[in-house]
Amino acid sequence: YGDHRDLHSFPTRRSSDPLLLRFLDTGPQPALIDPVDPMLGPARLSGPFWQEVSAAFGYASPAPLLRDFAAALFRAADPLEPQVRLNPHARVFLQQWKDSREHSPAFQAWSEALQEDLRVADRLQGLADPAALESADIYPAYERWTLAWLRDAFGRGEAAARLRVVLESRRRSFWFSEHADGYEALARAITLREGLAGLELSVPSVEAGITRYAERWHRIDADYRAYCRHQRAYRHTSVLQPVTEWVERHYLNDFLLPLANLWGDRVRALPAWQAGRPEPQTRFFDRYAREILARRQKLIVVISDALRYEAAAELAERLRGENRWEAELEPALGSLPSYTQLGMAALLPGDRRAIDAETGSVTLDGRP
Repeated sequence: YGDHRDLHSFPTRRSSDPLLLRFLDTGPQPALIDPVDPMLGPARLSGPFWQEVSAAFGYASPAPLLRDFAAALFRAADPLEPQVRLNPHARVFLQQWKDSREHSPAFQAWSEALQEDLRVADRLQGLADPAALESADIYPAYERWTLAWLRDAFGRGEAAARLRVVLESRRRSFWFSEHADGYEALARAITLREGLAGLELSVPSVEAGITRYAERWHRIDADYRAYCRHQRAYRHTSVLQPVTEWVERHYLNDFLLPLANLWGDRVRALPAWQAGRPEPQTRFFDRYAREILARRQKLIVVISDALRYEAAAELAERLRGENRWEAELEPALGSLPSYTQLGMAALLPGDRRAIDAETGSVTLDGRP
């Protein structure tokens, strides 16, 4: 093959594997119905087939059946049943079965059936530490148990590092995609809790309040928004209910209301709606557009009504992550009253902006 690597280090496929996968594709049949003997028995090949399985997997039974073999296969891969052992090839076969696009639906069906037969949920009831599962993903019950443990551990105030270790251990799980939104919601709740714990809210001036929000505080809003998005997308929303209640309560009481009060006090003390920094929206054209247009270069301005600063920060981060774009983000002091027509007019070149008190329409240098 052109190199000298040890071929024994690579997983090999035994002669019985393709037949086994075909039999397993028939799904978990009732205990008295077995697909092997009706298929191979007339040719007197049932015995040789099970002999080959025994040699490859270490499975032995005086009356071998596919369902019994499947149960042994799952039990041997279960860290909660260390007394059940098969040959190392059993784990290789199970992994290839899970990873196969063609055969993985059968794996899922067998997993769901066997976790009932083997009363997996009963064994999980006495489990206290997710490390005992060793990242095993042979049963869907393991995923649900892990999510419940993370939820309860979050409620107990478990350290963020510990929670993240458990979270990361599940990302390669066969069942992860079904619970991805649940895991992502928990991950954002953990980040939000850290942000709130280190929060120091003070607004000594309008300029300082805007700067601190743009540099740090907007991440709280971003984590809250992301938590809500993933929590609402997760099909098993009741699992996260205690976390949702914590997030809503602490986001409101520890961040939103205190910041609104501090900001409101500072704004009420202003003689006029202005600040040294950042510059007002009305400076947009002169600062960003005029020089580019003077060089006769193309310029596209995309106006997104009510795009939150923290969402713009995420957009900029995604653009930079593409390795094809540069992105910078700067806050501006919005125009008051803050409604769409005035906000759009504030970005255009002109000196005199006026609002019709009856219709609310905006004119710029006398033009609508």
